Amino acid sequence: LDDWESMLYILCWAGTYGWSSQTRRDNTGRLRQPTLLKSWYTGSSLEEVAKSKRRILHSEDSFSEVTREFNLDLDGIMMLIKLVMQLRKVLIETYDDDRRGADKETEIRLNPETNRFEKVLINDPFERRSAMWEELLPLLLQTLEESAQK
Repeated sequence: LDDWESMLYILCWAGTYGWSSQTRRDNTGRLRQPTLLKSWYTGSSLEEVAKSKRRILHSEDSFSEVTREFNLDLDGIMMLIKLVMQLRKVLIETYDDDRRGADKETEIRLNPETNRFEKVLINDPFERRSAMWEELLPLLLQTLEESAQK
């Protein structure tokens, strides 16, 4: 599933920067500078990058902030936005938690990096996603096939 997440990042990068050096510039001629996408590959530690990805990917609303930075002048950009939104939904959302009986319990834990107490999920959706990989792969392939047919 990490490869699918990497593909999602590459598609977001293409949607932001475009397909060539000409599409990497905004209307004023400056290089496009997305803020959210950059947080996926910069950080002082792997944990910091992972937290940033989780913050962005955890909901449709937060992920749509990434698609708002896409270059809307690109051909096919609306199709790409629909594709990445659907891939994120299949990869990340736990829309069937109730069917599986998964709960969303939280507990308060001390964050050693900030030395502050934080509410954290005990039943991590990323761990559930890893456990569901056999169910998710056909859905991801179907999403790509449907997008290719449009």
